[in-house]
Amino acid sequence: MNPYKKKNKKPILCLDFDGVLHSYTSGWAGAANIVDPPVEGAISWLRSLLGCPDDVGIAERYEDFKIAIYSSRSKYPLGRWAMKRWLKRYGLTKYEIELISFPLFKPPAFLTLDDRAFLFTGGFPDPKELIKFTPWYRRPATIEQAIKKISHKFPIRDLIKFAKTPKEKACITLHHSVGRRIRNDFGLWQESELYLRLKDKGIEHPDDMSNYLLERLHEWLNSET
Repeated sequence: MNPYKKKNKKPILCLDFDGVLHSYTSGWAGAANIVDPPVEGAISWLRSLLGCPDDVGIAERYEDFKIAIYSSRSKYPLGRWAMKRWLKRYGLTKYEIELISFPLFKPPAFLTLDDRAFLFTGGFPDPKELIKFTPWYRRPATIEQAIKKISHKFPIRDLIKFAKTPKEKACITLHHSVGRRIRNDFGLWQESELYLRLKDKGIEHPDDMSNYLLERLHEWLNSET
């Protein structure tokens, strides 16, 4: 029993496991099989929310939240055990792990951090946008990857039509349809890796970023023909 562990009434911060802590690049391999390393910075960030380990246990440092990790693995006893074992493998002490709850059911959280969730702001999104949702780890990281990924979203007939239309007109026409999907799917409203690369080029607003990508796509298609 952790001698420093105390009950607290802090709000619950619920963390998804796969895609938030676990990088999940290999996909699902079973509830008890966790094969990939952590997302960069995940362990140090998680540790910063917990406490200060010493030779005896944990001196509490609860600034804001009680941490809960809830996953599709959580309903399996071996799944919960595997998540704890994985955290220990990547540096958490047993005392730190004891400060984290691993609930069987989704807890009444104040806030949830999840790679597969859509922020609800009072308006209901188009189902077509939802079905095209892309988690952050499948988003393009470079401009070249983004251009190729955009091209794969078009039927060949539409690509040819886009390429044959004058660039400025073609990009304006798609700004509120394809452009919006680019902004949402590629994380241009957040500081995704692609966002930062485009910002380094002096492009500040997501609207301008999506337009820049459409212009590069138009140039790339015409250079290929």
